[in-house]
Amino acid sequence: VRNRDTGLAPGADEPGELLVRGRPGLDLFAGYLDNAEATDRVCARTADGDVWFATGDLVRVDGNGDLRFVGRTGDVIKVAGENVSLAEIETQLTQAPGVFEAAVVGRDDPIRDSVPVAYVVPRNRAKPPSRDDLTQWARLNLSPAARPVEWHIIDELPRTSVGKIRRSQISACSSNGRSWAPTASEGPPAPAG
Repeated sequence: VRNRDTGLAPGADEPGELLVRGRPGLDLFAGYLDNAEATDRVCARTADGDVWFATGDLVRVDGNGDLRFVGRTGDVIKVAGENVSLAEIETQLTQAPGVFEAAVVGRDDPIRDSVPVAYVVPRNRAKPPSRDDLTQWARLNLSPAARPVEWHIIDELPRTSVGKIRRSQISACSSNGRSWAPTASEGPPAPAG
């Protein structure tokens, strides 16, 4: 497990990318078909001919040395220098009162690098959760970097034929006129310095 920015082992309770060591074509896949460049991006050869394969999976190592899946590398944004897993925010948001499911995307921010934006499908479409309720819940249950800076209530999440959320299409979802951005005092604090 390595920190993608430093290449070193991640700090305590910090996610890192899972690497797998093996022999191409035996323990690991031989490579991407007709795409040596893509293979080179995810495989690093060792002196003895083995390969370290960067899986793209983010994991945390607990105190027992067990791995816990956190998400995919593309599902992590950097908020004011802190790695934030969009999948973890989504999982937590489904615990908020009135939320059936949620998807979170990163939006570029000139001060904090990137910030989370939440798209929420309410349990009851006739009575969706309010911005104030969602913002208050986030204050109590999410770290400052993980708190969405905008909330969008949508009817459903766009999905592929096998049910995976299509993140690239989320921002194009109809908001039914229910999109909110917290005021400056409600949003996550700007980084110190």
